[in-house]
Amino acid sequence: MPDLGRMPTLYSAAVLLFLASLFGLLSDRFLRLPRAIGLMVVALAASLVVIIVDWLAPTALTLQSWSTYILQTQQLPAALFHGPLCFLLFAGALQADAEALWQRQITVFLLATISTLVATGLFAGGMWVIFHLVNTPLSVGWCLVLGAVLAPTDPVAVSAVLARVGLPTSLQAVMTGESLFNDGAAVVTLTASVGIAGGGDISWPHMGVGFVREMR
Repeated sequence: MPDLGRMPTLYSAAVLLFLASLFGLLSDRFLRLPRAIGLMVVALAASLVVIIVDWLAPTALTLQSWSTYILQTQQLPAALFHGPLCFLLFAGALQADAEALWQRQITVFLLATISTLVATGLFAGGMWVIFHLVNTPLSVGWCLVLGAVLAPTDPVAVSAVLARVGLPTSLQAVMTGESLFNDGAAVVTLTASVGIAGGGDISWPHMGVGFVREMR
């Protein structure tokens, strides 16, 4: 079996695309849940299986060395922002009503910024408590990093759920716009959180400028 820690980027992308297709097939065939929820459930189950296999046979798949190699050598924030996130935002923007968004721009802006910050804080606080309860303490900075990753919603998933529920058009526009633009706030929050976790100094005016630039 090849060393996963040395797997070229193209092979890694091929593996990820295969897994995404497989998870989607399993979700549609057996779970019959909304696609976004089904994919999440299957992905969580697969992650649990991988953790158990790696715990039982750590030398069989060398998953720990693979993950360590990726985290240490790959610029994951840049890869995620310039890769999957672009496609998600593009797909979500295709389903958005531009006129309705413009009429509610202030509401969308406030929700996309304030709600993302609040969600980041809630996620970070909850994970800080959980990690301490399981005797695996994690610093507040890294909890903020995880919170910033989890806080923004998936615009494609939100659009799909709203279409099934049948909410009023005005409310759909606000929720879709918030899910699209909260990624800008999440980018700035994640950058600041990484700086805090690394022990760097964070300039609040610089963060404010970053928020305006990303949300522009």
